[in-house]
Amino acid sequence: MRKSHIRLVMLSVCLFITNSILAVSVNENVAVNGKQCDVITWTDDRGQSREIALVRADGDTGNYIGGYIERYRYQGAGGLKTAQSDNSMAGVSGLGTTVHHYSNTAATGKRGSNGNSGFILQSTHHVIWRWTANVNAGGNIATVVDYIIRDGRSDIGWASSYDTSSENANTVQADCRGPYVQFDWDGDGAFFGTQVSGIRWGDRFHFRTVNFNGAASSWDYTQANSIPYMMLYKSGNNGDAECGMVQTQTWTQQDAGGYWWANSAGGTSSSDWTAGDTNNDGAADNQMPANWNCPFQLNAYEGYNAEKMAWGTNFGYVGRDTYQDLTYANRSGGHPHQGYTVFIHIGQHSHGGVDALIQHMASSQQSTLSATQGQVVSSGPDHVGLNPSVTYQPQGWDHRYAEWVLSDQGSGIAMQLNVGGNGLSRSTFRIENFSGNAVPATIQLNNQDITLDQDYHASLHNNTLYVTLLNNLAAGVNNIAIANNGQNPPPPPPPVQNTLPFYNDTTPTLTAGWWDSPSGSDSFVEVDDGDAAEGSKKMLATYTITNWWQGLAIPINNWNPVDISAYDNLHISLKGPSSGNVTLKLVNTANGVTVGVSAGQALATNAEWTDFVIPLATLSANGFDISATQLIRFDLSGVENAADVTLMVDNIYVSAAAQNPNVRSIKLSINDSNGPVDFFADITPNDDVAEVQNDQSVLFEELALLTDYTINLSPLGNN
Repeated sequence: MRKSHIRLVMLSVCLFITNSILAVSVNENVAVNGKQCDVITWTDDRGQSREIALVRADGDTGNYIGGYIERYRYQGAGGLKTAQSDNSMAGVSGLGTTVHHYSNTAATGKRGSNGNSGFILQSTHHVIWRWTANVNAGGNIATVVDYIIRDGRSDIGWASSYDTSSENANTVQADCRGPYVQFDWDGDGAFFGTQVSGIRWGDRFHFRTVNFNGAASSWDYTQANSIPYMMLYKSGNNGDAECGMVQTQTWTQQDAGGYWWANSAGGTSSSDWTAGDTNNDGAADNQMPANWNCPFQLNAYEGYNAEKMAWGTNFGYVGRDTYQDLTYANRSGGHPHQGYTVFIHIGQHSHGGVDALIQHMASSQQSTLSATQGQVVSSGPDHVGLNPSVTYQPQGWDHRYAEWVLSDQGSGIAMQLNVGGNGLSRSTFRIENFSGNAVPATIQLNNQDITLDQDYHASLHNNTLYVTLLNNLAAGVNNIAIANNGQNPPPPPPPVQNTLPFYNDTTPTLTAGWWDSPSGSDSFVEVDDGDAAEGSKKMLATYTITNWWQGLAIPINNWNPVDISAYDNLHISLKGPSSGNVTLKLVNTANGVTVGVSAGQALATNAEWTDFVIPLATLSANGFDISATQLIRFDLSGVENAADVTLMVDNIYVSAAAQNPNVRSIKLSINDSNGPVDFFADITPNDDVAEVQNDQSVLFEELALLTDYTINLSPLGNN
């Protein structure tokens, strides 16, 4: 059967601009820019979709070990932005790499050893992805970085810890520059040589450029500050974008910023100082700091004209028993453990997201939490992945994850949060030992019922309830009650997908053939024995490999090219092989291009059906023309002299992004002298009868050259 696909109505719906995903989506081990990533998609505080691709420890290139964001998609000024790594400095490329300066050199987490990564929390609306490694910076630093995603918030948490307990105190004497930003955060396709509009940071004081002019910018450094942060922004002709990082603790609790140019704090660029480098800090007194002396590395090494950013601390922050902060006061705690958490915000500068985040963290420190039912948790681990405990400041504020923490004593929670400052935005609460068996369908805020997924998101994981409010809390006392008798809310209706099947029980049997079979024997037939991924039928390949490799291909349309460019993913179910490995590829014989996607590394022991979802964009990005797909190919390898090896294949189709359930999909079956032809069309809810008839007329005009045809119109699915 010949099949083609015509979209009568072009839908401008894209995964990254839809509203109300209503759940965090996780897609593991996806190829992004040649690296294997875990991709997380969620909804931000403006109801728009965001997506990050985190490089797996086992999926990086060039002997690196991942642990950073390779790609970040979000809605910015003018539409979808795709921010990506700048790979001109591969050792630090990406967003979120750990970097340490020591002994006139540097170490990066990407060059560490014993890397590992994966999800430590993967629930409906709350996700934590952890990367660990050993980093050598004059001695071993056991490093942990957690990435924190919450539905309804635009920012990403980056929580780190540095364990030097395996070394004697003062063996390691390093600073911290993570999260490092060798990353095109505004998605304009350029990293170096791009003009920013201003620089800001906060240590003990707020620093801001007044009139930005690179290294000669005028600045003000006079306003006292409590929460450490840093940011770059673009405005006017430079665009509308910002990237910033805000710490979850005050400067006195966890200092930030490095080196001695910060002695300029309390002054301005026009202060009455003697011209020249009188402070021996590498810059004239009315200039920006020298590149090596910037408290936070905000474009300093690029003449303040690029998009690079990096956190800052003093030497000895990691590894020394005591180290000096920006005031030259001695602090303890560099050895055996150190760590901190910042939340990263990327978005439009005109929306003020970084400023809102600074206000949220400052107000949190001015708030107090109490409970009349349940108990406020007063202490816990100081750093992610480590056990040493500290008293939370303020009480109940877990600075590692920026969460208010309470313990359910068996009867639910009644808490009072006295909010200070200018209020809190979209706070998250963690209820440990939650006595309910489901997320509550409603909770009470100030004696009023609020509704799940409308006013708050909730996740239940290992008897811990996570709640993120989707409303702000005003200054003053806010009462929140969470009952423990919640019922499972009705699941949202599944998204309607636009699909094109290639093989299932109701699709005619495909013609199978062998592709480049060096040696061995084979058989490939349809079997109906009830053991199938879909229905009862499957395609069964039985073969013998005598020279390490053999290839099987399925012509998906009797060797005729098929345009699948309107679809997002290829779906296929596999079982086996009983020995060896299988790699899935698509083939276009017209231009000789073959693009492969690994379907798994250890399918030899796979005794169950596995459903694979292959993003077509990864194939297209690597040069494959998905508008002319002819074959689905399986390369079988990894075992020699094995007889009667089997591979089962079932339920092959491509799918488009989720659509409005009201979108109607129709199929037109036309029989002409050359055999049946199927056309598919999408009709939007706003089409009236006349428009539908007009659409059909357009389709019929394209069929005018066919002869002897009959037409049957039928709906697809339940639409």
